[in-house]
Amino acid sequence: MRRRVLPLAGADWAVAHRPGRGRPLLLLHGFTGTGLDFEPVLAAFEGRPLWAPDLPGHGRTAGTPRPPTPSFPTVRAGLRALVEVAGEAPDVFGYSMGGRLALDAVLHGALPHRRLMLLGAAPGLADPHARAERRAADALLAERLEREGTGAFLHTWGAQPMFAHLRRRLGEAAWKRLQQRRAEAPALGLASALRGLGTGEMTDATPGLAGCGAPTLCIAGAEDTKFVALGRTMAAALPHGRFASVEMAGHAAHLERPTACIPLLRGFLAD
Repeated sequence: MRRRVLPLAGADWAVAHRPGRGRPLLLLHGFTGTGLDFEPVLAAFEGRPLWAPDLPGHGRTAGTPRPPTPSFPTVRAGLRALVEVAGEAPDVFGYSMGGRLALDAVLHGALPHRRLMLLGAAPGLADPHARAERRAADALLAERLEREGTGAFLHTWGAQPMFAHLRRRLGEAAWKRLQQRRAEAPALGLASALRGLGTGEMTDATPGLAGCGAPTLCIAGAEDTKFVALGRTMAAALPHGRFASVEMAGHAAHLERPTACIPLLRGFLAD
């Protein structure tokens, strides 16, 4: 896949695209990532047209002449415009922050889609006090990011327990490529994404899950116990939801064990 800049909803987005035949697939990456992060699992979508934007504040989108402001309404508008470019309602695969944004856009009617795949995603926080605490924590993290710069922040971010085995399982060469792509985003861009696209800014999606009629697959790495519980809960609340875990994987299961994720995704899309 190669990235090019597209004008979407009045802003410039860097979007990785692979032409193909059949229903398009929309891929939404996690915090600090880029659209190219999905390359290890592209074999699950052989021959299909793929669209994978660098989300606001991330990757090359953050450095475009008219970067979109990181906010949930801005993402909804951009995704709706991207679907129009794709020409058909896509299947959607969102990881972590990308899954959160996909779910928000779907439940606000801004993202026409056929099937939904959510990896390591959460529906938001119902308790207003918990949302306020999360916003405050993300604001402090954003200040730290601006103070330390992208490189130092990425080192700290990758050392979290949820990513404990990612570097070892990727191998040094793949880890270095991943970090180089992530470092494309300026510190101000990632900081603004923390402030505008964090869990504390999201409207709780839980009440809307029962009205989501599309088939939905919720996935979590088996070692990512918090998101295993969240994935099971979301799948149970969705009319056509199912849950799957990826053994020997943490939060970034598609990067840690792509060969285990590919059959899950293929099976869901073929069913």
